[in-house]
Amino acid sequence: MRKIEWKEELSLGLDRIDDQHQLLVQLINDFYEGVRSGGSLQDTLEALFGKIDRFTKTHFKTEELLFQKIGYPEAEEHTRIHREFIKEMEWFRGRLHEGNVVVAVGIVDNLEKWLLNHLADMDSKYAQWMRRNDISVPDEIKTEEAEAAAREELSRAPAAVNTGVTDSPQRATLRRGNAPAQTQTQNVRPARGLMGKAAEAVPHKSHAVKELVGARTFKTYEQLVKGMSEIHKRVPIDRSAFNLAGEMADFIYRYEGRTELLATIAVMRNADNYLIHHSLSVFLIIVEVLVDLKSRRNRIEFYEVFKQVNRNVNFNPQSIIKIAVAALLHDIGLLQLDPELLNKPDKLTPEEFDQIRQHPKLAVDALFAAGVKDMEILEVVGNHHSRYPVFNKQGQSVIAQILNIIDIYDACSSNRGYNTAMPYSSLKTLLSNEMLISGWDRALFGMVVGGTIDKIAIAKSALMKKTGI
Repeated sequence: MRKIEWKEELSLGLDRIDDQHQLLVQLINDFYEGVRSGGSLQDTLEALFGKIDRFTKTHFKTEELLFQKIGYPEAEEHTRIHREFIKEMEWFRGRLHEGNVVVAVGIVDNLEKWLLNHLADMDSKYAQWMRRNDISVPDEIKTEEAEAAAREELSRAPAAVNTGVTDSPQRATLRRGNAPAQTQTQNVRPARGLMGKAAEAVPHKSHAVKELVGARTFKTYEQLVKGMSEIHKRVPIDRSAFNLAGEMADFIYRYEGRTELLATIAVMRNADNYLIHHSLSVFLIIVEVLVDLKSRRNRIEFYEVFKQVNRNVNFNPQSIIKIAVAALLHDIGLLQLDPELLNKPDKLTPEEFDQIRQHPKLAVDALFAAGVKDMEILEVVGNHHSRYPVFNKQGQSVIAQILNIIDIYDACSSNRGYNTAMPYSSLKTLLSNEMLISGWDRALFGMVVGGTIDKIAIAKSALMKKTGI
């Protein structure tokens, strides 16, 4: 999160449009200062955001009137992008009203990235078209009134107030937009940059699904697929891939709308991209499960599951992000096996299945070779299958049990080369039987399956019906 510095290269060479862009930058920077002060004065932040929202709409109207007057051929696409951004602003307004400081940080990042990318791409495109056709801004495009009103707004904008409250390390970290500070043994240091880059489009059913879930959800889905693809290119795994997983975990922990993302992944998944989508799905579900469990901390069943010292889980952001990294990387050992074995359309032979059983150990060895020494991460990855754990003397931890449940649920609820998706009622029976065989904690099973997974299954089913899958 940072202030936007207006530079000459941001100028389009269209005086009145450039003036509006500069005023918009100033309004965004005022909001940034409000967030940087601690973001505790809710009314101030909402007032500042309201000014950005109103002036953005004024600016869009000015541009759209300009397109109409000059006959710009790509006006429809440009206007569509304006409408999508207005919808995103409405979503942010609702989250900001809830008093979420992380959302305030996200708003600044989103506004900065959107404005700079929009100027460099869509706006520069129409400016270049105007220059090629020797067209200037028509005199009848009256922006002076809007600019005068905006300047009046700026002169009355509430100043960012220093509350005098000292930031806790966690709060300061959240305001900077980084992952929570890491312990020395955690080995999760999120790298910067990925989540802000443009993602490569996934062609399969993209347009129809994007229309249903919305541009914001679909763009995030594309970014996650790109990130996981990058990790899969670095076989067995290196430190940069691990840091990339850290960044993705930090982003998803803060992300509102994980259930919609999971439904999108379920619809977009096919045999060719199964492993990437499976890893992402398990990763998203475990974050959703842990956040749901965190909300139950005062209930008796939660206390009964987590009271034992050797099963204790810290539900702070740092711990959840670390567990999410383990979930994202739980199947990286499969990448070291023969691709033909992984893509085999028929049932595996006993010998082939023995090779598959080695993937948790291959994953642990790869992580250890990459410098990951945190035993919580290694245990969760190594013991995510109760039938063939790597660390078999200690048994599955609570988190390894959760990952095992999620892994089976996601695999069996998906179509694969040698298997079709199970109906959810049958899958719940299968999971209940596995609970008895594997010795999973019954109360934990009820909270994970009867709570979070039930909710996710309903959302997936609804989207699949809409897309006709």
